[in-house]
This record gives sequence, C-alpha cells and structure tokens, in this order.
Amino acid sequence: MTKATEPPRGGRIRLDPQTGEPKGAFEEAGALVGIHIPGYAAEQRQAAIRKG
Repeated sequence: MTKATEPPRGGRIRLDPQTGEPKGAFEEAGALVGIHIPGYAAEQRQAAIRKG
C-alpha cells in the first residue's frame, strides 16, 4: 500500500495526517473481505436453524 493506492469501493484507507502515508488499516471494507469468505452449504444453514 502506498499514497497512490486507491481506497476500496465503499471504504477508505487510514492515512497518517502528517505524511499522508497509509497506516495499513481499511475502514468500512467489509465487502472487500466478505467476497473471500465462502458461503454456508444448505446442510449447514439447516443445522444452524434447528440448533436455534
């Protein structure tokens, strides 16, 4: 990540206020992470519903 790195859609990159360098933290980037997490299989959803 550098000063030139574009922020993720729907989020922003925290920058050092003095230098403008990125601090390495994303804000409101849940969608960016969420696309890499696999969904639940039908059996897993059904078991979770039964368990309550």
